Amino acid sequence: MSDFPDLSGFADAQQRLVEGLGTSVTFRFVDVNTYASGVYIDPQTGLPLDPTVTASASSPASASIILKATVIRRTPQLTSDGLNDGDAGVAGIIPAGKAWLRIPAGHDPNILFAKYVDIGDESFLIERFVYDGIGLIDRLYVECEFLTG
Repeated sequence: MSDFPDLSGFADAQQRLVEGLGTSVTFRFVDVNTYASGVYIDPQTGLPLDPTVTASASSPASASIILKATVIRRTPQLTSDGLNDGDAGVAGIIPAGKAWLRIPAGHDPNILFAKYVDIGDESFLIERFVYDGIGLIDRLYVECEFLTG
């Protein structure tokens, strides 16, 4: 018997599970704008700090990418006095309005350039991407925040 777990078997089993039971999610991209040199850009939004500045060139966003993922969301706990926002669930404490996606290994690397993700009929802003680093299996976690309105 080997001292190391069968990571390739684990990855294959997880891939089959996500393909069979996962949720279809759609990664969306934003238009790429080019601004004149010297224009200060907000690193979080990609927009100029000066709202009067307009783009000197614009390229349309590429097509969206649809794939299956595991969606980890905080389930609100109902109490006699309404929603209890402070309860931790099985996945730990996940703030209301947040979701995490677990993307299996072998995903399309272009999703790393997406700005938004649609889960069902809800849209989320992608906040960050994190690889789990378990052995040679590079599953990707995507932290998202619900977009209102």
